[in-house]
Amino acid sequence: MSNCKYCGESAGFLKSVHKECELKHNEGFGQIVNKISKTIQNEGDFGFLDKEIESIQKESYISDNEKKNCFVKAFDQIVDSYLEDGIFTRKEEDLTTRFTEYYNVLQELFDKNGSIQKLVKAGILREISEGTISSTRLEIKGTLPFIIQKSENIIWIFKNVDFYEQKTRTTYEGGSAGISFRVAKGVYLRTGSFKGHPVHTTEMRLIGTGLFAITNKNVYFSSSSKSLKIPINKILTLEPYEDAIGFQKDSSSAKPQVFKNLDGWFTYNLISALTQI
Repeated sequence: MSNCKYCGESAGFLKSVHKECELKHNEGFGQIVNKISKTIQNEGDFGFLDKEIESIQKESYISDNEKKNCFVKAFDQIVDSYLEDGIFTRKEEDLTTRFTEYYNVLQELFDKNGSIQKLVKAGILREISEGTISSTRLEIKGTLPFIIQKSENIIWIFKNVDFYEQKTRTTYEGGSAGISFRVAKGVYLRTGSFKGHPVHTTEMRLIGTGLFAITNKNVYFSSSSKSLKIPINKILTLEPYEDAIGFQKDSSSAKPQVFKNLDGWFTYNLISALTQI
């Protein structure tokens, strides 16, 4: 015999829960998530919300850790709904900021699935589309390996980014055709083709891993093996990937470059927007 993990009473032979307790628990979890979402959207009273949650929590056997998960799920759902149309309005930003500031102790949890970063990135893109660039959204601790101009604002930084550059390798096929004849003891010459014809193959080769930064004027990359500064107005082509961005500079000798382990969607939209300013 074991006890129900929800109410603590006997659950019966080979059972760990009462079905009615489990149902009440699941319904209560959903109710809390729904009430949090509606309070955010309707600019409700968070103090009143806390009382409602406390009541549901007791009736539905929901632990404090599960209550935190309710907040995370509700916040993730709100963020996804706000970003679904591709437009993050100031009103939506104000609503989410009001919520996160009230529940400041849960800030770290709210970014458990990257929702805080999503909002910050969406806010940056909206500001740039409006012709403004905020210097307060990114907090930088420590020193950077880049020399930033006075007129530059660092917009975003990615760590542990892999930098790949296209390299061309030349091999030779064929050759050794013709007739051999001896000119001296132990020395032979062969007429006709010697090396054959060159074959060129290209590959993306890993150059280094380091910091990738975007300012309002340049893209920077710094690693122990390679450092780059690429003016945004010199970027000729952009190629977005899920976790990477590829581009080529406006130069006859420039080679395609790819930076991996970053948010490809955000980076592509950010650089594209900056080229229009």
